[in-house]
Amino acid sequence: MSDKAFGGRRAPAGLAFFLFLAAALAALGRTLDAAHAIVWLGLAAGAAFGLHALLCGAAAMDAGGARAAGSVSGLLDSAHHAAGGLAVLLVGSLVDRGGWGAWTKGLIPFALLGAAACAAAVRLRAEARNPSL
Repeated sequence: MSDKAFGGRRAPAGLAFFLFLAAALAALGRTLDAAHAIVWLGLAAGAAFGLHALLCGAAAMDAGGARAAGSVSGLLDSAHHAAGGLAVLLVGSLVDRGGWGAWTKGLIPFALLGAAACAAAVRLRAEARNPSL
């Protein structure tokens, strides 16, 4: 997606993934129909996994280069899995306190925070190209 739609730039693609994730989570939190919930959950998962695949692969090459990309990729994946383990605690706490509908609302701010970070990266890159902006 980043190569075809955004000319190989990761920040705009990440922004699109984060915004789509936030929208899918918001829709999932509002749906009452099981079939629609499955669709929205699948779309949210696709956005999250797509973003992970895009950023981890690119970050591994950026940070490790050709010789250490595999090591960096493994380190990033382990951080991803550790964060997933911590997320279980966060989501469990949200569900205990606010019911099943609370977990989607609790994750939306993180998706929007990621979108804001990607938007800032897009803006900084544009400013670096054109100092008069």
